[in-house]
Amino acid sequence: MVSPGHLGLAYAEVTDVVTKLDDIRLLPGEWPAVEAVLKASGRQELPATDRSLLGSLADRFPLIG
Repeated sequence: MVSPGHLGLAYAEVTDVVTKLDDIRLLPGEWPAVEAVLKASGRQELPATDRSLLGSLADRFPLIG
């Protein structure tokens, strides 16, 4: 079993890799790490508010998958 601390580090690592692979330097700060991974992988849809926040970058989602 993975400890919660290690899980948080894993999510942080995934979001770091995603932003570097797709040259997106900033995911919305209000996205918790779990949400960022789910949205970046296409496992959670981007609602209109996120699409508005991301602007043209929203068209690049999912970033990984």
